[in-house]
Amino acid sequence: SCRTRAPDDPVTRGAGRQGPTDGDHGRLLTDYDTMRNRLQKDQYVEKRFRFDPGKGTVKEADDGDGRTRIRMPVSSTAEDRDGDEFSRDGLEDMKDQIDTGRVPMFLDHGRGADGPYYGTLGIVGRWDSAEIESEGDVDVLYATGTPATTEPAEKMVQLLEDDMPVGSSVGFRILEYERDEEENKYRFHGVDLLEISQVGIPSNPVTVNTGDD
Repeated sequence: SCRTRAPDDPVTRGAGRQGPTDGDHGRLLTDYDTMRNRLQKDQYVEKRFRFDPGKGTVKEADDGDGRTRIRMPVSSTAEDRDGDEFSRDGLEDMKDQIDTGRVPMFLDHGRGADGPYYGTLGIVGRWDSAEIESEGDVDVLYATGTPATTEPAEKMVQLLEDDMPVGSSVGFRILEYERDEEENKYRFHGVDLLEISQVGIPSNPVTVNTGDD
């Protein structure tokens, strides 16, 4: 296997659902084997994670602004249900982008929101910071974010507080990856992190929420 920077070829992957391809409603490939074989640089990808009890928190911010903060594991180096994984470099790359405070929070990658797909009104918060924690042989990326005060965001926070099995999903474009031909898997080393969503059905086995205070 080797690290690869490949030509553009928009394809989507993740949890059996197709998302945007070349920016906005481009061509979709619906055959999963075809998608795996043609995964290349700049393709849009969704990778979903569900986390173990006790790992997610909902609390008031320490800075006294009265806003709610949520902290969730959003990715890891564990193999997901597609058979793929992020490297430690891939997690570090996403952490740096989250730490800018410019990564938006969506629900279900903008599906079902008011307005256009991935539109402004679909934003339910922002991600402020991230940390990587080692848990056994797996590195887990945790993100802390500030939900908006809109009704959809408040409903999402309520689900977390009610200990519902909310998952998380990163939506990104591939910048650097390698393909392991022997194990038929992809490993992502560098991405353009577009957004992180709360979702109902994630794909990574590492991650189930409790809304611990």
